[in-house]
Formats: sequence, structure tokens, C-alpha cells
Amino acid sequence: MNNNTSNIDSQSKRVGKLIKRFSPFLKDFKFDGFRENKGMNLWTFTLKFPNYTFRIIFGEKDNNWKAKIFTYWKKPSKTPTSGAGKDFDYTIGPNSNILELIQSVRKKIENNPIIGKAIYGDDADLNIDNESLVYLRKLKKIGPKLELFKSDYYYDLKKIYKQIKNLPDDKLLDYCRIKNQKTADKQDFLLDIQKVNKIDFYLDMANMGHIDKLG
Repeated sequence: MNNNTSNIDSQSKRVGKLIKRFSPFLKDFKFDGFRENKGMNLWTFTLKFPNYTFRIIFGEKDNNWKAKIFTYWKKPSKTPTSGAGKDFDYTIGPNSNILELIQSVRKKIENNPIIGKAIYGDDADLNIDNESLVYLRKLKKIGPKLELFKSDYYYDLKKIYKQIKNLPDDKLLDYCRIKNQKTADKQDFLLDIQKVNKIDFYLDMANMGHIDKLG
């Protein structure tokens, strides 16, 4: 294997890890690896249950991203079958922004009565607060990097960081509960705080040469 091939393989694995890192719904999925098919770069993730197998494939070609979600009943197959095989599949994209694609995949999974039930818990207010808590802890650690981004897009995140940067971790959940008491407010807050993922994502992608400038 020459150095160029080795570098491509190494970079592809890093992109696969980034996709999983910024896709909370992939937490329990196994990263099956990277492959190339007809000029499209493909990253595959699989989650197996006794009677179901979920598979999500992220594809990139010419800076356009797509995703395909498969659900198999008992065993994988290329076509739907009545007893065992492919139950259904969805295609999402193309999208020029992989993070927006990830959000579209998340919404599709959450709204699916089979996949959503298996991967996600209840949509209770406490679950929303607990999910926000993960991002707040991350924001405390990497919040200073926000100064590298000049866009107004990060204004709300910078404001949140100023409010929580000196809070001890055991007070962050209280912060979520007090700041947002209505479910709708909690959901909006979660969408805002999720932007923290884009900080490291764009920095890493810029360092790998996948984008010319920071978002």
C-alpha cells in the first residue's frame, strides 16, 4: 500500500469517526467502515437487535452528501420480503452541508415508529434537559474557541457560554430547568446548544482541508 492510499484510508476513518461523533443517534451503532463505489465515498453504521437490524450509510460525492437508512427484519436482503429481509429504506439528501444532513437523518429516525422507539427514550422534559446537559458540558470545555468564529450565527451560543462558564457541572442541570420551563423553550434551547458540535467539526474539517474557511 503506497503512502497516498494509506493517507486516504486514514482520513476516511477520521471522517467516519467525526460523523459518529456528531450524530448522537449513532451512539450504539457500530462503524462498519469506509468504502468507495462508483466515485461515491460511503461510511456505514449498523445497529443490531434480536429481530431487527438498522443500517445507515452516509455518502459523499463532489461535496454533496446523502444518507440512506435501511431496516431489515431478521436478516439483510436487497429486496423486501414477507418473512425476513428488507422492511423499508429511506434516502435523504443530497445536501451540501453534512451537519444539516445529519439533522435530517435525526428527524427521520425520531419520527419513525420502529427506529425511534428502539434508539430514543421518551420525549419528557427531563430527557430534553439531560440531552442539553451533554452539550453544556462540552460548551464549558471548548467555549473559548467560539472567538475564532465571527459570524452572528454563534451569538446565542456565545451568550450561553458566558452564563455557564463559571458554573460547576453539578449546577448545569438546574440551569436547564430554570432557564427553560416550557417544553417548547427547552426544545428551542436544545437546538441552539447543539451548535456546539459545529465548533470542533468545522475546525477539524478545515484542518483536513475539506473546507476553505470556518463556518
